[in-house]
Amino acid sequence: MDNSRISWHKYILELLVVFLGITLAFMMDSWKETRKDVELEQKYLHSFQSDLQKDAEGLTSIVNDCDTTLTILDNFIPLLGTDDLIADSTGTVLNKMASYNSFYPELATYESIKNSGNLGLISNYELKEEFVKYYQMLHEKNLVDEVYALFLSEYILPFFFAQVDMIRGQYMDQNTVEDKEFSNLVLGFTQLLQQKRDIYNDILEANKALAESLKQEIELYRE
Repeated sequence: MDNSRISWHKYILELLVVFLGITLAFMMDSWKETRKDVELEQKYLHSFQSDLQKDAEGLTSIVNDCDTTLTILDNFIPLLGTDDLIADSTGTVLNKMASYNSFYPELATYESIKNSGNLGLISNYELKEEFVKYYQMLHEKNLVDEVYALFLSEYILPFFFAQVDMIRGQYMDQNTVEDKEFSNLVLGFTQLLQQKRDIYNDILEANKALAESLKQEIELYRE
Protein backbone atom coordinates (compact mmCIF):
# COMPACT_ATOMS: atom_id res chain seq x y z
CA MET A 1 0.00 0.00 0.00
CA ASP A 2 2.85 2.36 0.88
CA ASN A 3 4.65 1.50 -2.40
CA SER A 4 1.61 2.54 -4.45
CA ARG A 5 1.41 5.98 -2.94
CA ILE A 6 2.44 8.86 -5.16
CA SER A 7 5.28 10.92 -3.79
CA TRP A 8 3.80 14.29 -4.58
CA HIS A 9 6.66 16.14 -2.99
CA LYS A 10 9.10 14.37 -5.29
CA TYR A 11 7.09 15.12 -8.43
CA ILE A 12 6.53 18.73 -7.43
CA LEU A 13 10.24 19.15 -6.84
CA GLU A 14 11.05 17.60 -10.24
CA LEU A 15 8.50 19.83 -11.97
CA LEU A 16 9.94 22.86 -10.21
CA VAL A 17 13.44 21.93 -11.34
CA VAL A 18 12.23 21.53 -14.94
CA PHE A 19 10.32 24.81 -14.79
CA LEU A 20 13.31 26.66 -13.40
CA GLY A 21 15.56 25.11 -16.03
CA ILE A 22 13.28 26.20 -18.88
CA THR A 23 12.83 29.66 -17.36
CA LEU A 24 16.57 30.14 -16.96
CA ALA A 25 17.13 28.96 -20.54
CA PHE A 26 14.63 31.53 -21.83
CA MET A 27 16.17 34.22 -19.65
CA MET A 28 19.63 33.35 -20.95
CA ASP A 29 18.46 33.47 -24.57
CA SER A 30 16.71 36.78 -23.92
CA TRP A 31 19.83 38.19 -22.29
CA LYS A 32 21.94 37.09 -25.23
CA GLU A 33 19.54 38.69 -27.71
CA THR A 34 19.41 41.90 -25.68
CA ARG A 35 23.18 41.95 -25.45
CA LYS A 36 23.43 41.36 -29.17
CA ASP A 37 21.02 44.24 -29.87
CA VAL A 38 22.94 46.57 -27.54
CA GLU A 39 26.25 45.73 -29.23
CA LEU A 40 24.70 46.28 -32.67
CA GLU A 41 23.23 49.58 -31.49
CA GLN A 42 26.67 50.70 -30.32
CA LYS A 43 28.19 49.78 -33.68
CA TYR A 44 25.57 51.91 -35.40
CA LEU A 45 26.11 54.81 -32.99
CA HIS A 46 29.88 54.80 -33.52
CA SER A 47 29.33 54.64 -37.27
CA PHE A 48 26.94 57.59 -37.03
CA GLN A 49 29.56 59.47 -35.03
CA SER A 50 32.07 59.04 -37.85
CA ASP A 51 29.51 60.10 -40.47
CA LEU A 52 28.55 63.22 -38.55
CA GLN A 53 32.19 64.27 -38.23
CA LYS A 54 32.69 64.00 -41.99
CA ASP A 55 29.43 65.87 -42.61
CA ALA A 56 30.51 68.64 -40.22
CA GLU A 57 33.73 69.16 -42.16
CA GLY A 58 31.89 69.41 -45.47
CA LEU A 59 29.15 71.66 -44.10
CA THR A 60 31.68 73.97 -42.45
CA SER A 61 33.58 74.30 -45.71
CA ILE A 62 30.41 75.23 -47.60
CA VAL A 63 29.28 77.77 -44.99
CA ASN A 64 32.73 79.39 -44.83
CA ASP A 65 32.91 79.61 -48.61
CA CYS A 66 29.45 81.18 -48.75
CA ASP A 67 30.42 83.72 -46.09
CA THR A 68 33.56 84.67 -48.03
CA THR A 69 31.63 85.14 -51.27
CA LEU A 70 28.82 87.07 -49.55
CA THR A 71 31.37 89.46 -48.04
CA ILE A 72 32.81 90.09 -51.50
CA LEU A 73 29.31 90.66 -52.88
CA ASP A 74 28.35 93.00 -50.03
CA ASN A 75 31.29 95.21 -51.02
CA PHE A 76 30.62 94.86 -54.73
CA ILE A 77 26.85 95.44 -54.98
CA PRO A 78 26.91 99.12 -53.91
CA LEU A 79 29.26 99.79 -56.83
CA LEU A 80 26.85 98.42 -59.44
CA GLY A 81 25.79 101.11 -61.89
CA THR A 82 28.63 103.41 -60.90
CA ASP A 83 31.98 104.27 -62.46
CA ASP A 84 33.85 102.85 -59.48
CA LEU A 85 33.89 99.25 -60.66
CA ILE A 86 37.28 97.94 -61.66
CA ALA A 87 38.12 94.93 -63.80
CA ASP A 88 39.77 92.96 -61.01
CA SER A 89 36.81 93.16 -58.65
CA THR A 90 34.38 92.34 -61.44
CA GLY A 91 36.50 89.35 -62.42
CA THR A 92 36.63 88.13 -58.83
CA VAL A 93 32.84 88.31 -58.55
CA LEU A 94 32.32 86.52 -61.85
CA ASN A 95 34.69 83.73 -60.85
CA LYS A 96 32.89 83.31 -57.53
CA MET A 97 29.51 83.26 -59.23
CA ALA A 98 30.62 80.68 -61.78
CA SER A 99 32.07 78.30 -59.19
CA TYR A 100 30.10 75.54 -57.49
CA ASN A 101 31.06 73.68 -54.33
CA SER A 102 29.39 70.33 -53.80
CA PHE A 103 28.56 68.62 -50.54
CA TYR A 104 27.79 64.92 -50.39
CA PRO A 105 26.59 63.81 -46.93
CA GLU A 106 27.47 60.44 -45.47
CA LEU A 107 24.23 58.47 -45.77
CA ALA A 108 25.40 54.84 -45.70
CA THR A 109 24.80 54.22 -41.99
CA TYR A 110 21.37 55.86 -41.94
CA GLU A 111 20.24 54.09 -45.10
CA SER A 112 21.49 50.78 -43.70
CA ILE A 113 19.73 51.06 -40.35
CA LYS A 114 16.53 52.36 -41.97
CA ASN A 115 16.31 49.81 -44.78
CA SER A 116 17.13 46.90 -42.47
CA GLY A 117 14.38 47.88 -40.05
CA ASN A 118 16.93 48.34 -37.26
CA LEU A 119 16.10 51.95 -36.48
CA GLY A 120 14.25 50.64 -33.44
CA LEU A 121 17.58 49.45 -32.02
CA ILE A 122 18.29 53.03 -30.95
CA SER A 123 16.86 52.84 -27.47
CA ASN A 124 16.95 56.58 -26.77
CA TYR A 125 13.75 57.91 -28.35
CA GLU A 126 14.85 61.56 -28.30
CA LEU A 127 18.13 60.65 -29.99
CA LYS A 128 16.26 58.68 -32.62
CA GLU A 129 14.06 61.70 -33.32
CA GLU A 130 17.17 63.87 -33.71
CA PHE A 131 18.55 61.44 -36.28
CA VAL A 132 15.34 61.46 -38.30
CA LYS A 133 15.16 65.27 -38.21
CA TYR A 134 18.80 65.69 -39.24
CA TYR A 135 18.59 63.38 -42.22
CA GLN A 136 15.30 64.93 -43.25
CA MET A 137 17.07 68.31 -43.32
CA LEU A 138 19.78 66.82 -45.52
CA HIS A 139 17.10 65.58 -47.90
CA GLU A 140 15.26 68.91 -48.00
CA LYS A 141 18.43 70.87 -48.81
CA ASN A 142 18.51 69.09 -52.17
CA LEU A 143 15.77 71.43 -53.44
CA VAL A 144 17.91 74.48 -52.60
CA ASP A 145 20.89 72.87 -54.32
CA GLU A 146 18.81 72.13 -57.41
CA VAL A 147 17.54 75.72 -57.71
CA TYR A 148 21.06 77.06 -57.14
CA ALA A 149 22.55 74.72 -59.78
CA LEU A 150 19.76 75.58 -62.24
CA PHE A 151 20.41 79.32 -61.86
CA LEU A 152 24.11 78.68 -62.38
CA SER A 153 23.69 76.57 -65.52
CA GLU A 154 20.85 78.54 -67.12
CA TYR A 155 21.92 82.10 -66.42
CA ILE A 156 25.35 82.62 -64.92
CA LEU A 157 27.48 80.25 -67.00
CA PRO A 158 26.02 81.33 -70.39
CA PHE A 159 26.62 84.96 -69.41
CA PHE A 160 30.12 84.11 -68.19
CA PHE A 161 31.16 82.33 -71.39
CA ALA A 162 29.62 85.06 -73.56
CA GLN A 163 31.37 87.92 -71.78
CA VAL A 164 34.73 86.54 -70.67
CA ASP A 165 37.75 86.02 -72.89
CA MET A 166 39.27 83.09 -71.02
CA ILE A 167 42.38 82.90 -73.22
CA ARG A 168 43.35 86.54 -72.69
CA GLY A 169 41.92 86.71 -69.19
CA GLN A 170 39.81 89.72 -70.10
CA TYR A 171 36.43 90.40 -68.54
CA MET A 172 33.48 92.50 -69.61
CA ASP A 173 33.73 96.01 -70.94
CA GLN A 174 32.25 98.88 -68.97
CA ASN A 175 29.02 98.91 -70.96
CA THR A 176 28.30 95.32 -70.04
CA VAL A 177 29.11 95.95 -66.40
CA GLU A 178 26.64 98.81 -66.30
CA ASP A 179 23.93 96.77 -68.02
CA LYS A 180 20.93 95.79 -65.89
CA GLU A 181 21.30 92.13 -66.92
CA PHE A 182 24.58 91.92 -65.05
CA SER A 183 23.16 93.72 -62.01
CA ASN A 184 20.15 91.40 -61.94
CA LEU A 185 22.40 88.35 -62.15
CA VAL A 186 24.51 89.56 -59.24
CA LEU A 187 21.49 90.36 -57.08
CA GLY A 188 19.70 87.10 -57.93
CA PHE A 189 22.82 85.08 -57.25
CA THR A 190 23.34 86.87 -53.91
CA GLN A 191 19.83 86.01 -52.74
CA LEU A 192 20.21 82.35 -53.70
CA LEU A 193 23.65 82.15 -52.09
CA GLN A 194 22.31 83.67 -48.86
CA GLN A 195 19.49 81.15 -48.84
CA LYS A 196 21.94 78.32 -49.43
CA ARG A 197 24.21 79.59 -46.67
CA ASP A 198 21.33 79.79 -44.17
CA ILE A 199 20.11 76.27 -44.97
CA TYR A 200 23.58 74.77 -44.70
CA ASN A 201 24.26 76.64 -41.47
CA ASP A 202 21.01 75.30 -39.98
CA ILE A 203 22.07 71.78 -40.92
CA LEU A 204 25.52 72.39 -39.43
CA GLU A 205 23.95 73.49 -36.12
CA ALA A 206 21.72 70.41 -36.15
CA ASN A 207 24.80 68.31 -36.85
CA LYS A 208 26.61 69.75 -33.83
CA ALA A 209 23.61 69.21 -31.53
CA LEU A 210 23.16 65.64 -32.74
CA ALA A 211 26.87 64.90 -32.37
CA GLU A 212 26.75 66.10 -28.76
CA SER A 213 23.68 63.99 -27.97
CA LEU A 214 25.34 61.01 -29.62
CA LYS A 215 28.53 61.52 -27.62
CA GLN A 216 26.57 61.57 -24.36
CA GLU A 217 24.71 58.39 -25.32
CA ILE A 218 27.93 56.53 -26.10
CA GLU A 219 29.56 57.71 -22.87
CA LEU A 220 26.48 56.58 -20.93
CA TYR A 221 26.88 53.07 -22.33
CA ARG A 222 30.55 52.99 -21.28
CA GLU A 223 29.58 53.78 -17.71
